[in-house]
Amino acid sequence: MDLGEFLAGEHPDYKIKFVHAQVGNFIQKIKNDEYDLVLGLSVFHWVVKQSGFQYTQELFSNLAEKITVGLFEFSLAQEFPDINLPKNYREFLKDYFFVRVLKYYTWNEKRKFQRPLCFASEKYAHFDDWGILKIDQTSSKDRKHFICDDKFVKIVDMRLDMVQNEIQFLKDLGGQNGLPKLHTTSQETDETGTRTFIVIDKIKGFTLSKMISKIPDLGEWNVIEQLLRWMIFFEKHGYYQMDLTPTNFIYNEVGKIIPIDFGLVIRKPISIRWPFNIRLNFIGFMNVFFIRQDGQNSLFFKNKVNDYSTRQLLTTFGQYVSDDKYRRILALHDDEKFFENLYEILFSPSDSLSKTPHHSPTIAEIENLEKEEGMRDLWLIAKEQQASIRSLTQTIKQQQKRIEKLEKIINEKLK
Repeated sequence: MDLGEFLAGEHPDYKIKFVHAQVGNFIQKIKNDEYDLVLGLSVFHWVVKQSGFQYTQELFSNLAEKITVGLFEFSLAQEFPDINLPKNYREFLKDYFFVRVLKYYTWNEKRKFQRPLCFASEKYAHFDDWGILKIDQTSSKDRKHFICDDKFVKIVDMRLDMVQNEIQFLKDLGGQNGLPKLHTTSQETDETGTRTFIVIDKIKGFTLSKMISKIPDLGEWNVIEQLLRWMIFFEKHGYYQMDLTPTNFIYNEVGKIIPIDFGLVIRKPISIRWPFNIRLNFIGFMNVFFIRQDGQNSLFFKNKVNDYSTRQLLTTFGQYVSDDKYRRILALHDDEKFFENLYEILFSPSDSLSKTPHHSPTIAEIENLEKEEGMRDLWLIAKEQQASIRSLTQTIKQQQKRIEKLEKIINEKLK
């Protein structure tokens, strides 16, 4: 207290007041927004020792509503085994929307414990490259997505490989073709796992899942053409969206569709949704817009209860294109130009797109096409394995010769 008063005297222009009081009593008496910044350093473990963890946690929750930003340093449970500290210090800060560790530091060279210094706030976020950003709009606390002015911030604790996918994709293609630009990323790891902070451009608009009822006004084929152009763009850069669903695309304020959730954009042409084939997955994706139902009720997602087969998926789609286009689409192979070839078929000027459902190929016709496709796939597999087959054949011939020699030797000895 005396030292604080002395330092205040060195700066008479500053309005500084020191108060000596119990932490709990002081927090309960302060008013909302009375203090912009609260520092809590090397103190809370003593409060826990004196009054218990639940009481201390309630102090933090009370403080979260009253202050702008808190900088809190926490002792670790292993430092004071005689104090009932939580194993995870973040339990103190459960009611703060944004929490980030600014630094870990050793407070005692003999004990070597790395104490975290945390930035905690309901109103602001902090990043090394951008400083403090005001949080304008938040999602639910469990998702931790929020908006700061013209930036969109994600706090991700999903699998690290998905996080790395997202960051790498944004580094490669962010800012191109209307995709959001990557501004900064950072990571922190503690007992609860790893959290990644990703800051990108904000995209205004609504997810396609919320626009399903307005699809007739937007135009089904307009939506599909934009989506297909994105698939071509990804494909040309060696990327594939493995979770094609309306929630992973934004329809923005000028009518342009923008992909989101880039952790699901990977280097392999695979799908995590039924029918687990990226080509058929996109056809099912198109069906969503034709039948104008959200994802949970559409044909696209019925595989969870095995209500629909791949054949029914294709038959439904076949109602909305000409028979010729339908046959040509079924004949496409899953190569690196699948989406480009699909675009050429669907949007070539030679044949207009269907506006209303009409006759689709019969089940017998589909079966024949499936057989032809199956035979072609078998031929391609056989062609790829020709070298192995030749090698195996040569080995068999050599073994046959050895067996013949052995049989000859055995017969001679028996004589």
